Amino acid sequence: MAFPGYQHVPINQSRCILFWAHSTLTTPLDYGLEDSLRRLNQANEYFYAGQYELARIEMEYLVTVFPTSGSDSRLGSIYFKLNNKNKAIENWRRAYALDKSNAELDAFIKAIE
Repeated sequence: MAFPGYQHVPINQSRCILFWAHSTLTTPLDYGLEDSLRRLNQANEYFYAGQYELARIEMEYLVTVFPTSGSDSRLGSIYFKLNNKNKAIENWRRAYALDKSNAELDAFIKAIE
């Protein structure tokens, strides 16, 4: 099952995507793109290793620093794996609110509810 936010994007593509998302935000660049990329990659490694609590910690930081549909979607998937369906749906809804064109995410939310 592919979870929202985890579509198996090769690492160099995910860096480009995060850079694009970061460059289109209006938040200051003071947070450090390199640190955020490191945390994103670390969260992905934790997720695929089944270390969901560690992945949650990394993604909570990223959602705070770079609130994007992708980061909220990934955090929702982490909460789902932690058996916290309410927090998962909350994050997926926030992700969908940021990107209404994501019909796959909308369908996923409706199927889980």
